[in-house]
Amino acid sequence: ETGWVPRALLARGKIHLARAAGEAARRDLVRAAERFPESAEAPEALFYLVIAAIQGEDEAEAKRWYRRLRNGYPDAPRTQEARERWGTALEE
Repeated sequence: ETGWVPRALLARGKIHLARAAGEAARRDLVRAAERFPESAEAPEALFYLVIAAIQGEDEAEAKRWYRRLRNGYPDAPRTQEARERWGTALEE
């Protein structure tokens, strides 16, 4: 029933991100991650929140989303990808 909602939020957030609409992307991605933490889309949304923060040059925000991804979804494929891409830069 609600499975389409996190998918839609994630898709719309990724579109906003691709169009450099950072605040709109952040809004949809946060909603996908926080309202649907058990969904398959949640770690994906957190991954893209890291990207949005990096694009916005907000290192503190990028670290915060990275920690949530790493701690909340340690076995998710996007967590592994995030570790490989930014682990050393975003680890505290």
